[in-house]
Amino acid sequence: MAADPSEATPRRINDQVYGMIDIPPYAMRAVATKQFQRLHRVRQLGNLIRAWPNAVHTRFSHSIGTMHLADDIGGRLKLTTNEHRVFVLAALLHDVGHGPYSHAFESAIRGNERLEREFKSHDDYRCRLLIEDAELSAAVAPHRDAILSVWNDRVERDCELSANMVHILHALIAGCAGVDRLDYILRDMTWTTPQRRIDRTCIQSIIRETKIDRDRGVVVYTADGHHFIKQLLAEREYLYCEVYTHARAISADRLLAEAMREGLADKVCPLVASLDRFIQLDDTFVVQQAFNPDLPAEARAPLLRLINGRIPRVEEGRKRAADKCLELDVVHCVFEE
Repeated sequence: MAADPSEATPRRINDQVYGMIDIPPYAMRAVATKQFQRLHRVRQLGNLIRAWPNAVHTRFSHSIGTMHLADDIGGRLKLTTNEHRVFVLAALLHDVGHGPYSHAFESAIRGNERLEREFKSHDDYRCRLLIEDAELSAAVAPHRDAILSVWNDRVERDCELSANMVHILHALIAGCAGVDRLDYILRDMTWTTPQRRIDRTCIQSIIRETKIDRDRGVVVYTADGHHFIKQLLAEREYLYCEVYTHARAISADRLLAEAMREGLADKVCPLVASLDRFIQLDDTFVVQQAFNPDLPAEARAPLLRLINGRIPRVEEGRKRAADKCLELDVVHCVFEE
C-alpha cells in the first residue's frame, strides 16, 4: 500500500472482513513505515496454509482490522483525543514484532541461545522496535511511551496517561474480548471455517456492551454482552482445537524448526540483531533460503520439503493446545450481573 504520511484526510481501504474502513492520518504515518509494511509479507497463520489453503491473510490485514475496531470502540467510549490516539496506535502496532511464519518462528528458534537472546518473543521485540527504530518511533511521537505502557500494562517514564487508563487500554486490546482477539477470531474463521458461528454482528454487539470504569481502571462488560462473549470464547476454543492445532500444520512447523537447528538460524540471527536488517526477515526470506547454496544441505532439505508441500504425516496434534484455548485473560475486566 503506497502511503503519503502528510495526508490530512483518512485513507480509505477495502478490508476483506469489515468492508470500507478509514485509517486516520496519524495512524497512516505508522502504517507507512518500513517495519509495518514488512507485515504484508508475514502470513497470519503461518504454516496453516498447508491445511487451509485459503488462509493467506497477513499480519498486516489483522493489524489494520484491530486498529479499525479500536477506532470504533474509542469513539463509542468517548475517550479523550490523546487516549483515543494511543489506543488506536497501540492496537495497530501490537504485532509489529512478529517474525516470519508468525508464531511458528518463535517455536522454531527455541533452544538456540543466540536467537533467544535477541528475540525473546514478538511482544518483547515490538517494544525494541518502537524504542530503537528511528522511523517507527518518529511516526508515533509523542505517544511512544504511552503505547509502551499500554503494551506492558505498566506506566512507563514519560507516559501521558494515568495508571488506570493504561490498565483499561491494555484490557481493551489484550483482554478476554479485546480488539486483538475480536479481529483474529473473526478473520481466521472467515478463511478456515465456512460455517462459522460468529460474524460482524456479534462483534458489534460485544463492542456496544463494552464500558469502562475510570475510577477502578477496569473494562466492564454488561449483562447483555455475556452471551456474545461466551459465543466468542466458544469460537476461540473451536479454532484452537480444530484449526490452529491441525496435524499437518504442526508437521510443517517441525520442518521449519529442523531447518533452524541445521543452519538456518545462522542466517536469521544477523537480521534479528540489526533493526535495519529486520525488515528483510519475512516469509519470502525463509523460502529463498531453500535455494541458497551457502546454506547447509541439512537445512535446505526440510525447507524444500516445506515449500514443496512434502509434509510428513503425523497423527497427534489437535490436543496440543486444547488446554490453552480455555485460558481467559480477565485482568482489568469486570462482568456485570
